[in-house]
Amino acid sequence: MGQVLELYIQRGQHGEIIIVKNNLITDALYAQITLSDITNFEKVKLINSMLGFEGSENPVSLIEI
Repeated sequence: MGQVLELYIQRGQHGEIIIVKNNLITDALYAQITLSDITNFEKVKLINSMLGFEGSENPVSLIEI
């Protein structure tokens, strides 16, 4: 958790972080899609299991790699 917190602190002006591990976009232990697949999508929505599905969708074009 320390490494994730460090990345979150370093995010600066950006609202959130996306972790890429072994070329897979991951939210912890479970890989979802590959980094190269991200451009096949129009929008991304980050969810938190504690907060449900509230929150906004964001254009993939806002992701800085």
